[in-house]
Amino acid sequence: YSVERIAYSKKRDIFFPFLSAIRYPLSAKRGFTLIELLIVSVIMGVVSLALFGVFNSGIKIWQRMDRSVMNEEVNIFLSKLTRDISNGFQFGAVNFAGGPEEARFATLFYSPQLEKRTVGEVTYAYHQGVLERKERDFSQIYNDREGSFTPILKNLDFCKFIYYAYDKETKDYFWKENWAEERIPLAVRIELGYNDELGTHALSRTVSFPVSK
Repeated sequence: YSVERIAYSKKRDIFFPFLSAIRYPLSAKRGFTLIELLIVSVIMGVVSLALFGVFNSGIKIWQRMDRSVMNEEVNIFLSKLTRDISNGFQFGAVNFAGGPEEARFATLFYSPQLEKRTVGEVTYAYHQGVLERKERDFSQIYNDREGSFTPILKNLDFCKFIYYAYDKETKDYFWKENWAEERIPLAVRIELGYNDELGTHALSRTVSFPVSK
C-alpha cells in the first residue's frame, strides 16, 4: 500500500506542481520553476493589458467631455454676445469703443445689484488666451465704480473683433479693426480659434446693431 501511495504522490507532483508547493515550504527549494515563472508572466501580462484598457478608455472619455464642454462654452458665449449687441444702442453716457481685442458699448441687461433690467455698459476684452465680459449698470457708471468681471472663454489661440462701417461720402461699406467714432458701427464680427485633440478650430460670428445708422 505504501509503495502505491508513494508512486501516486510522485505522479501528482509531476502533473500538479503547485500541490507540492503546499507540502514543501518555499525556503526548502532552490528557486522558482520555469513553469511557475511562465504562469506568473502570463498573469502579469493579462493584468497589464486590462489596466491599459481601462486607462485608455478613461483618457478618451475625458477628451470627449473636455471637447464637449469647450463647444458648449463657445455656444453660450456667442449667444450672450448676440443678445448684448442686439440690445445695444446709442447712449450718451457710454461711448462705443472698439479695438481688435476689446469692444465696449451700451446695452440692456439684468443688474444683480439693482435686481432689475437696466441700461449699462458691457465690455468684452481678450488677453492672453482668456476672453472676459465686464458689465456696469447705470448706477455704477454714474458713481464711477468698477463692475463685475466674468471669464467667458479660456485657452483660446486667438480672438479678434472687427467693425462694419459705412462711409456716407463715398457710400462704401467696409470692415475696420478700430472704432473711435461717436456713432456705433453697423455690425461687429468676432473671430476666434482654439485647439483640441481633433485639431484646430476657427469660427466667426457677425452680429448687427439694430439701431445703427
